[in-house]
Amino acid sequence: MPLPAKQDHVLMERRGGFYPESFPTPAMAEVLGRGLGDPAAVRGWASLACASLTRAHATERWGSATWDREFGEGGCYLVRAIEAYDFDLVNACAKGSLGRDMGMAGTAGATLLLHWGDLRRARHDWATSAAAWRKVGTRLRSGKSTGGWGGLTLDLVDARAARAVAMACGDWDAARALFACHVDGAAYEAVRGSSGGAVRGSSGGSAAPAAAAPAPASASPAGGGAYSKLLASRTGQPARRGSGAGRRDHDEGAAAAAAEEVEVPEMLQTHVSGWLGWMTTWKMECKLTAPTALLMVRATGALLASLPETRAAADAGELRWLPTPTRLLRLARAEQAWDVWLLGAQHPSLACALLFARLDRWAEAEEVANGLLDDGLLSVPLSRIEALRLLARCAERRGDASRADAALAQAAELAQRCGYVWLELVLAGEEYRRASHPPGGGKASVATKVEGSQRKRAARARVEELLRRVAAPADEAKAMLGIELEVE
Repeated sequence: MPLPAKQDHVLMERRGGFYPESFPTPAMAEVLGRGLGDPAAVRGWASLACASLTRAHATERWGSATWDREFGEGGCYLVRAIEAYDFDLVNACAKGSLGRDMGMAGTAGATLLLHWGDLRRARHDWATSAAAWRKVGTRLRSGKSTGGWGGLTLDLVDARAARAVAMACGDWDAARALFACHVDGAAYEAVRGSSGGAVRGSSGGSAAPAAAAPAPASASPAGGGAYSKLLASRTGQPARRGSGAGRRDHDEGAAAAAAEEVEVPEMLQTHVSGWLGWMTTWKMECKLTAPTALLMVRATGALLASLPETRAAADAGELRWLPTPTRLLRLARAEQAWDVWLLGAQHPSLACALLFARLDRWAEAEEVANGLLDDGLLSVPLSRIEALRLLARCAERRGDASRADAALAQAAELAQRCGYVWLELVLAGEEYRRASHPPGGGKASVATKVEGSQRKRAARARVEELLRRVAAPADEAKAMLGIELEVE
């Protein structure tokens, strides 16, 4: 299931990425500089602009030198951006110059964790992000934010990228906190009577409900015409089928998402309207709909809510709204915009597949994961890695060790090509766990036991090598990922 080269080329064309030399414009940089007070921090923000769209996540054809060139040696520009951020000083400047506040996104920390394994700075950035969003929630509740959720469209899209990384990298507490103060958390709370338990962050607070003025469909990016043209040239997506067929598939996908009649909360509808407005401005021809956005919210919220991992939860009807695998794959084909941004496990169809696994419905989970991977419906590497991890679990569950090994190996190879060092460590830990508990146990033949012992030593060596490469102290990394290396 390798990513076809032609798809890789399309991804580069439709999403591209911003270089510090061309973005932000001098005028934007001047305004940002007044807020951040640090040229290196401004450069860090420049490298993060459209962080959920950049080539760092749109294709695996990056090397270590590219990461250092884009984000500074050792991610130093990102470090400065995190250190210089103060919501009260920067937010107004950032919104006025870029149309978004990258300090609220949490993507600086996410990037530092993905490539450099800087767990402490990632957690610091995510805590700062959650605190900033809580301040935004206070503004929304008090009516001091004139644009409501509609004025935060790009910030909300960016913030999902950080949450995707937190989930993939194993920091579920951070993911819950980032979800709780987001419009997704507000929408989830609005419908959670249908989807099961509440999701709350470490502060115990939930997202603020807020009415908002819809963003106009013709919304133009802050910063003027040159910025708009640059965005359009870097994010336009060629149509993958005739426009008529695409429209029909799109409508069928929306209908599938709305199989159970649940009204889309107003704040989420407002956000999606603004999102579609930006997509129109960027001349993107792929689609997404509000009902499927609600499906993403419900599935992601359910994953984060720590529902019981038993069939009893399904029998009780807590997740009766889950679409069938056929409908989920139809949605993925019809609404391909969900495969443009860095969503990872939050991709609507993939999130539902993960819920199938949570409920011990492994055959359905495997059907969706296979369909997404085999049909080329997942192109973003992080989403493919998450689908491959799920596929490995499904194969292991039905006793197909070779299939599980192959899926994990593909995920590890993709993570390595992308420069996602922390995910390499996550996957190496999963491989060590499997090698430590081989199928057959004590009934295996002598030859099989010898082979298993060799495999376990190799997996352990890989884990130890990666622990030396990441910035996080080994004990902290192992504790978060649940890696227990046996004494030999």
